[in-house]
Order: sequence, then C-alpha cells, then structure tokens
Amino acid sequence: MIRRLLGGCCWIAAGLLMVAELIAAVGWAGLASYDRFEPWRITISDLGATGCAVPDSRYVDCSPFHPVLDLTLIMVGLLIIAGGLLSVVEGGPRWPVRIARGLLVVCGLLVSAQGIIPPWNAYGPESVALAGGTTAGALAITLLIAIRRPEISPRRVLRVLGLIGLLGGLVFLGLVVADPPRVLSRVGGVLERIAVYPVLAGLILLGVRQVRRPRNSLASTAPAA
Repeated sequence: MIRRLLGGCCWIAAGLLMVAELIAAVGWAGLASYDRFEPWRITISDLGATGCAVPDSRYVDCSPFHPVLDLTLIMVGLLIIAGGLLSVVEGGPRWPVRIARGLLVVCGLLVSAQGIIPPWNAYGPESVALAGGTTAGALAITLLIAIRRPEISPRRVLRVLGLIGLLGGLVFLGLVVADPPRVLSRVGGVLERIAVYPVLAGLILLGVRQVRRPRNSLASTAPAA
C-alpha cells in the first residue's frame, strides 16, 4: 500500500513542471530588450535556455529564470522514474507492465537530461530530449491501457491523452530532424506542448488513481461498526 501511495504521489508531483513553466515565462516576458513571450512559438525547452551570455545572437535564446525550469525538469524526470518503479498494477499480463516501466524510465531520463543539458541553439539536438521523453511516456500510457485493471483508468481519457501525446511528439521530433525552421519558429511551442501536456495529464490521472486505491482497499476491509 505504501509503495502504491508513494508511486502515485510521484506522478502527481510531475505536474510541477507546468508551475515551473509559468514562472520561467514570467521572467521571459519581463525582458524589455528581448522578444515577448509567445507560447505558440516559444517552447518549454526555450524557457530553460542558458544563452543569456550572448544576447546579440538571434540564434541563442535567453531565459532569465532558466534555473527554475531546468532544476524542475531534473526533479520531474526522477519523479517519473520513481513513479514507474513504485506504482502497482495487480493481476493481468506482466510483460506490458515491464515494458511500460522501461518506457517510463526512458521518459524520466530524457526529461532530466533536458534540464541537465539545456538548449543553447534553437532546436539543436539538446532541444528534443523533453519531446522525446514524453513520446516514450505516451507509449507507456498507451501500453498500460491494454491492461484491464481498475488502477488504469479512466481508460478513454488516458487513451486520448496517450494518442495525442504520441502524435504530437512524433510530429515535433520529425520536424526537428527535417529542420524546417519556418514551421518550428512559428508553431514550435504549440507542437512541443501538444507532446508534453497530455503525458503529464495522463501521469497525474494515473497517480491520483494509485493514491485513491489504497484508501478504497482500506475502506473495503475495515470492520463494520
């Protein structure tokens, strides 16, 4: 029960990334000599950029509050890994659970890597770790849906979130590889958030379910008054 509770809390806490993004966006918007913050263009990864030492370069992003986002990315990645290893799925086939745990470990490692090695040049190789990690997370959620257990619910919502995150991640990564700057410079922020937000929402839902299950179990086994 304690293991399930801790795992669920880890996934719920992954939502702190959204809070850190808002804080970093406030700092970005406060720059009088830089571009205004436009969420459809500025990616989450940009908000962790450390290129403030070269403010005159148009190829380098500067995020004054980048330590907030980068440290949160490292912490959230570790929380995703911990949640994947601690969460409990009772019954059903074991191989989907093992593969999903492995994908969640990959997801957490890449999310943490985004914070450890933040982007310098826009859409460089170091800028895709977050989208790549959440794509692995979307695959994990999609795989867990195949397990018909009460812990994996609401199934329809999770299925939609997993598919949106998976498609968003693949499109974003594909555009980075194809290097079409006209597209990414205009809607890169939207595409990355389509990849990231559904996975975070899915993990939070799974975490809430993990936390509620022990309470339901206790209630069902408590002696009648």
